[in-house]
Amino acid sequence: MISKPESVSLMVVGDDNQSIYAFRGANYENILLFGETYPDAKLIKLEQNYRSTPAVLDYINALSAQITLGYQKNCTLAYR
Repeated sequence: MISKPESVSLMVVGDDNQSIYAFRGANYENILLFGETYPDAKLIKLEQNYRSTPAVLDYINALSAQITLGYQKNCTLAYR
């Protein structure tokens, strides 16, 4: 209701793999279904990680490869 699809000027940021605000009623499906409501939306994946170690990223990527719901990601270190 914020913006009609035919005249949209809207930016959305989210992570479909996290649901840290579920206790407040947040629903990860909102980010997954956004492209259906706004089919011309451009998806920009932020896959560079600035905080985790290579071992943690390997684990995260292995888990992410098993996920069938959501957007596929391959996290990499921002520094090498």
